[in-house]
Amino acid sequence: MSIVSTGAGHGGKKTGSTWYDPGAGGNGYNEADFTRQINQKILAITKVVDTTDNCGTSANGNLGNITAKINAAADGWALSNHLNAFNGTATGVEVLYGSPSSKAKAEELAAAIAKATGLPNRGAKDGTWLYIARNSRPGKKVLLIEWAFVDNKSDMQKLVKNLDKAIAAMLACFGYSASSGGGTPTGGTTKTVTIDTLNVYTTQSLDSKIVRFVHKNDKVKVTGTLKGQSVHGSTSWSEVDKYGWVPTVYLK
Repeated sequence: MSIVSTGAGHGGKKTGSTWYDPGAGGNGYNEADFTRQINQKILAITKVVDTTDNCGTSANGNLGNITAKINAAADGWALSNHLNAFNGTATGVEVLYGSPSSKAKAEELAAAIAKATGLPNRGAKDGTWLYIARNSRPGKKVLLIEWAFVDNKSDMQKLVKNLDKAIAAMLACFGYSASSGGGTPTGGTTKTVTIDTLNVYTTQSLDSKIVRFVHKNDKVKVTGTLKGQSVHGSTSWSEVDKYGWVPTVYLK
């Protein structure tokens, strides 16, 4: 059984820079923003259905929209990406399973992500109580991934530094090969751009079309107008290297 959908947790409608439900937060991060970055990386590799909700204006509305997208997709594994929070010292990665038959896969994912990030493995947890598990149709194999504790500084440093590696390790559990490439855009004029400086900045928009994830000095083919490089708040390549962020090229 393959992955058929993946989505970011929380969020709902966004007004300006404020989410209706930002989720957990700490150390300069919030769950809704960070899990969308994770989810976009997964989508770039898997090309599956995106179940992220950017419209809900209530907790149930947000969950209902996500569940509707899960149900509209084919049967198979449905991933939901989250960040944990507790007391600032709790640590580790865990995966909640939507049905007992998915427990073994949840354990496999937790172990793979823990190994890739260096975080403690909290293992598989019973997630049959989750809204998206209780309200998804038979055949939808829900797995909710708690990638780290957002209020634990060390957790977030490890996750940020090893994020691409962790995503590759997680996807390998479903038979995907490690890859940083995204989709190929179509239409317009194609040109090759060498990413070597970050002297053009734009506000990252989730509505922008992601071409692919790139590293410094990569040559990438871009269709359309190059709008700028978003590096998740970093302002120089030294900060990119320091924090382990991977730049993303966006189209206007």
